[in-house]
Amino acid sequence: MQIKFIILSVLFSIISVSNYAQNNNFQYKVLNINFSEKQDDFPIVRENDNYFIIDENEYLILRENNESEYVIILEESYTENSLLKSAYKLGPSENINSSIGFIIRANKDFSEALIIEVNNDGKYRIKQFKNNNYSYLSKKNRKGKWIKSKSVNKENIYNTIEIIDNKNKITFKSNNSIVEEFESNINKKGYSGILIGPDTKSRLKYFYLNTDKQEQIQIKKEKIQEAPIIKTNEKVIAENSIKVDIIKENKDSIIILDLKQKIDQTNLKIELQAKQLQEKEYDITQLENWIKEIENNETKANLLISDLELNIKEKNTSLETIEKRNSDLLNSEEKLEKKIVTLKEEIAKLKSSSEKITDKNILQLKSLKSNSNKIKALEEDLKKTKNSADKSKEENSKKLSLLEKSVNKIQEENTVIFKEKNNLSNEIKSLKNEKENLNNEITLFKNQLNAISTKNKSLKNNISIVVKKNKNLKKSLEIQVAENKYIKEIFVYKDFELNEVNPADLVANKLIEQIETEKEKEIAQSDSTFSIQLAILKFPTTEFNHLDGLKVEIANGLYKYLVGKYIDLNDANAAMRKINNFGFKNAYIIKTSK
Repeated sequence: MQIKFIILSVLFSIISVSNYAQNNNFQYKVLNINFSEKQDDFPIVRENDNYFIIDENEYLILRENNESEYVIILEESYTENSLLKSAYKLGPSENINSSIGFIIRANKDFSEALIIEVNNDGKYRIKQFKNNNYSYLSKKNRKGKWIKSKSVNKENIYNTIEIIDNKNKITFKSNNSIVEEFESNINKKGYSGILIGPDTKSRLKYFYLNTDKQEQIQIKKEKIQEAPIIKTNEKVIAENSIKVDIIKENKDSIIILDLKQKIDQTNLKIELQAKQLQEKEYDITQLENWIKEIENNETKANLLISDLELNIKEKNTSLETIEKRNSDLLNSEEKLEKKIVTLKEEIAKLKSSSEKITDKNILQLKSLKSNSNKIKALEEDLKKTKNSADKSKEENSKKLSLLEKSVNKIQEENTVIFKEKNNLSNEIKSLKNEKENLNNEITLFKNQLNAISTKNKSLKNNISIVVKKNKNLKKSLEIQVAENKYIKEIFVYKDFELNEVNPADLVANKLIEQIETEKEKEIAQSDSTFSIQLAILKFPTTEFNHLDGLKVEIANGLYKYLVGKYIDLNDANAAMRKINNFGFKNAYIIKTSK
């Protein structure tokens, strides 16, 4: 046995020394990333699908895309022989295949790479990316299935990983134990980084990269964006090959093409949704109200969760105190049992010696009796303590069962609340995205409306100018028509004067007699007041301004000139004669309301 132990210890020391020597070869630091300090290698991303931030001195990774992987290549990690060390934790996540991969020997455009990938079920696989396809290098399974390993912890437990790349031989270690050694035929020099699987939650504590050669390589800084790695559809493969060609020719990133496609899709959506803008404005108000309700519900849920977590902590502390009491009781029982055993052994020794001893037996018997009495008392005490211990055990077991039931209920409620919270958060995100899209569309339409309104204003100004010009033209035309009428009348009068005929004497006498008789009849039959109408004209005049009591009424574009307001018709006739004497022969009496 001693020889075997010596051989094993020697083998263990040889292995540890060889591992130390192997690790000691990589003494030149390339990257020494502690997330407790400021760093620029791992990007900070806050997008819909990706949320990568520094949280509690760790790199928190949240990938919510279910379809594609996400690659982060570290720009200053170009090495040939290297030792990569990191500590990571996966989960908690409902996705069993939530995974994180550690990349070595990668090209800058990620056309070739070697990846050791680990999931949250304690499994791993080794894959090589080349020609837009994966091939699997593990000796245990080359079909791409996950391989179970005792050295890889499951979700929510930290793992340490070491990848030793030394002269085409690669060693994969997890938690200080070798998982697998293998070889790869792709380029020996390359970049390192991480590959984040679909729908993955993970944390990194640190990321160290050492090499065995002291080299300083300057690399242009280019951000590596999201790139889907493998898609089975032939069209997608063709698209990826086109993207690779474009990258080689123009040195553009893959994300530019994706962004262009997304821009085209958003333009189509904007054109389709332009017709439904009015309905969506109403929907926005409803969505905002729903968002407020959801946020209120979320705050309530967070309060409930915090209360439940406090209750669980209190119950856990009570359980720990009960377990300590049980352990103390068990320790006391073991001590008493040991004492009983020792006393029984002493009694047996005394009995064996009592047969040989004669005179001393009496004294020893007395001592034995006293000891036996003590033993009996101790046994009674032991029985009592056992009974009390049994009772306390039963009570503790009952309390434990009750506490376990309550804890199970609380855990079930927690799961329900967490599911509701996740659903609400997803709904909030989708609603916020819709709100942002609608706000963008509204701003576009508002800009269009502002442009149209400015055009309308300019058109209105032009129309008002044209209307003013038309009015001025109408006025000038009306003035010309009036002047023409006046000129015609002058020509008629001139014609009569040449023929020595007075036109007023020919027609006016008979017309005046008829008009006066009819007006006097109408005026006599009514109870209204009377005024003298001088004239009705289309244009205003100052001809009657010297008359007292002049009144002008404007109706339908005509100017009616009146004088006086008389109750008695005789007074009105007297006033009309005076006005006729002033030269206004066409004046006549009209009836006006009181």
